[in-house]
Amino acid sequence: MEWNNNKRIETPMEGGGGQAIRLFVTIRKDSESNVEYKKMTVMAPLSIKISMLKRHIEREFADLFPHEPTFVCAKLEDEFGYSLSNASMVSELLKNSDRLSAIPESFTKDLIGKMHVTHDLNELTFMLKSITQTIIAKLAEAELGPPETQMDIMQLIIPVGFSLQQKAINHNTALTLKRIFENERLQFLDDQSYALISQLLVKLLQFWTNDLIFQDQFLLNLTVDLLEILTKSAAFSTSYKTPQIVNSLMSVSKLDFVSAQTRSRIIKLISFLSRPQFTNCYQPRSYDGPLQLNLPPQPRRRNEEYVPSILEQPNRNSNRRQGSAGIRNQNGFEQQQQDFNQYPYKQNDSNQYPYRQNDSNQYGFKQNESNQYQQSNMPKLPPTPQQFGYQSQPLQSNYPPPQQNPVYSKPQLNINNRPQSNRNPNQYGGTMQQQVFDGLVQDYLNLISTESNEEMLQFAIQNLSDGIDTTIHQIMDNPEAFQKIVNLLEIAMSPNYLGMQLRVLEALSKNMNQERAKEGLKLKLIPRIMKAFTYQPKEFQAILYDMLSATLKLSDFQVDVLTVITMIESAYPRIQMLGIKILSLMSDPQRLQNTNNVSIQFENYIKSLMDWTLDGQKGEEFQYNALQTLSNLAINDYIRPQILHLKGIEFFLKVLRESYRVDAQRLAAKGLLNLSIKSRETKLSIVSLMEEEIQRLQRGEMDTVVQGYLTTLLTTRERGQLL
Repeated sequence: MEWNNNKRIETPMEGGGGQAIRLFVTIRKDSESNVEYKKMTVMAPLSIKISMLKRHIEREFADLFPHEPTFVCAKLEDEFGYSLSNASMVSELLKNSDRLSAIPESFTKDLIGKMHVTHDLNELTFMLKSITQTIIAKLAEAELGPPETQMDIMQLIIPVGFSLQQKAINHNTALTLKRIFENERLQFLDDQSYALISQLLVKLLQFWTNDLIFQDQFLLNLTVDLLEILTKSAAFSTSYKTPQIVNSLMSVSKLDFVSAQTRSRIIKLISFLSRPQFTNCYQPRSYDGPLQLNLPPQPRRRNEEYVPSILEQPNRNSNRRQGSAGIRNQNGFEQQQQDFNQYPYKQNDSNQYPYRQNDSNQYGFKQNESNQYQQSNMPKLPPTPQQFGYQSQPLQSNYPPPQQNPVYSKPQLNINNRPQSNRNPNQYGGTMQQQVFDGLVQDYLNLISTESNEEMLQFAIQNLSDGIDTTIHQIMDNPEAFQKIVNLLEIAMSPNYLGMQLRVLEALSKNMNQERAKEGLKLKLIPRIMKAFTYQPKEFQAILYDMLSATLKLSDFQVDVLTVITMIESAYPRIQMLGIKILSLMSDPQRLQNTNNVSIQFENYIKSLMDWTLDGQKGEEFQYNALQTLSNLAINDYIRPQILHLKGIEFFLKVLRESYRVDAQRLAAKGLLNLSIKSRETKLSIVSLMEEEIQRLQRGEMDTVVQGYLTTLLTTRERGQLL
């Protein structure tokens, strides 16, 4: 197979368009004899020189006789045997239907010194392009010989692959390299004696990946073929992998002309290159001996896919994708839940919140659109998501009767009735086994990033969700894997993949452990979960709350006050209640003694706690926890002056007098007692405002616990008598 005709090299013209004449050309066998070799008819412009006519004849010869040896014209003779001057114009020496003889160059060791060429720049550049393209095309189909010869060929053709003008040269270079590496003789990449060749090979593949494959489908397919082979070498993978390479592969996977098969192979390459380290995956082979190609029994992909006409044909895989999409099962999400923001905390009943489908059925997806290698006129990926294996169904709600369950029920996705994925063995040395936590699962986790495009995320989430019940335990035992999987919080999947994403997050929430919870605090997991509430679908809110609650509980609530205040000020009542309870727990005097700088963090929120306590719209349970927080803080030497400055005495007396709840009265009395500790002046100030409470004490109208707090407050420490 030869690809030298992908782009024809046109003969340069020195003047404008003019008339052309027909010439009958006879090619001699060699320069020493008159044996006729080939005959052909060419059309030659009158406005070119004889030197360029020779190059034109060479080009026509390569097109008409591609399997013949390369022909380099030394000189032209007319039918009378006179040699034509290179500097003369065709119009000066020739006319229509003249007969010429083309004498070839003698291929000797001193070919360069004896070649019959001028110093004309146009002729030299044209000849260089023409001969290079012709020879590289012939190498693409020639017998490669033993491994030693192949190494010599690589040294010669790798520099040629950096061509920017002739796609055919790059195509044939890639074809030749692919034929060389099909036998997987990759151990030379670890041989220091071939270090320069290895480095040049890496630079060539990086150049193609970063700059050329975006506009050349044929070179893209060949580059993917080469990478699938070469990445079996740890040395090549380590040198080839750069952030720019990964970004380029991600960008090219979004192009319209990339088929589903090629896109899947690119994603596997990205997943493989995302590994922190590499190992050799090829079978070592010797440098000597006959070549035994490591090929499958079926015909090569090159013969099936790499045909010139594919560059002009539409993507035939799009029809197959559209056909398969219409027969998928439509499994709805059918469990009713109560709206997350409408949960009444005053009652411990079985209210639940419904899952309502978004009217637009669309969720925002953040992508990194910038790529320094992507052209401005590059086609965009169509809105229909690319399919890899099976696919989950959109979340729907049929509103069945509510379940009687006092606890917030979690989404129950119908994800078991799905088409089975048809996975093939991974070419990088393993298969996807859901029973073990192997390297491929780590590769899928590496793709879960806000920098990955939509197809890569879909590919990763499909494979992870299928075996998450088995692999989640190993993920939770691996800090790096846990750090990757929590990135799902920031990713907004398309509706068809929400069920898979929710299943992974649910497994993460259920299997949270103490070690990962503490690590999650370092990863700012609480703010990230809070942010996820704002843009993830409502179906996620119950799972997000469970994850938030589990992380805080298992980490023993080792969070700062600002984070808890953020929870209290959120728009979700259930999170507000969780936050105020945590704040009440953090204000415990015993806990404050064992923690550093927590008391200082409370200073700026005393006024807010007072307002929340008096806000009847917050609910009684919320008010009670806010009051308990203030009562606990009143005993703290650092916070007590701040409470007194904000009229804390009047505040506690107001609650004591106006609240009908006995437990609130007890907390108010306790707060007054705590404020009076260590300060006789403060105690006298409190007693001076307690005239009404003293009268009620004398009449025995108060709760016994409240009476005990106030009696202690009124009793002097020195004499044990009432003030």
